[in-house]
Amino acid sequence: MHGYTHIPEILAGRDAYPASLFICPGSCSRPRGGFPASVGFIELEAGRVRAARVESLDGEVLLEMGK
Repeated sequence: MHGYTHIPEILAGRDAYPASLFICPGSCSRPRGGFPASVGFIELEAGRVRAARVESLDGEVLLEMGK
């Protein structure tokens, strides 16, 4: 999980190298890139990531992976 850019992003596999999953939740206070204020969620099952998503503070899903 990384929030430095304030721009929501989810990358997996080779795109996330050297990690296997990269999630930037955006920013709940100072969003950039034309995105609304947002937060990130990660769903775990048996210690593994099952799904990840970024939602606006209004509950709109902006980005999603898995399910």
